[in-house]
Amino acid sequence: MNRYGLLDESQCKLDYVLALTVENFLERRLQTLVFKSGVAKSIHHARVLIKQRGAVKEYAE
Repeated sequence: MNRYGLLDESQCKLDYVLALTVENFLERRLQTLVFKSGVAKSIHHARVLIKQRGAVKEYAE
């Protein structure tokens, strides 16, 4: 799970994995990151920017 950025390397026990919620996975989505960075005005706007490939370049690095 630390490969996906959901848990730190110190959190490799089963208890930490079982404590993950849907919100943990949704926070890692590209459209959420674009929205929270302030590039997009809404989640839908972030999705449109990603589809038009305007915001992907910043997060691909």
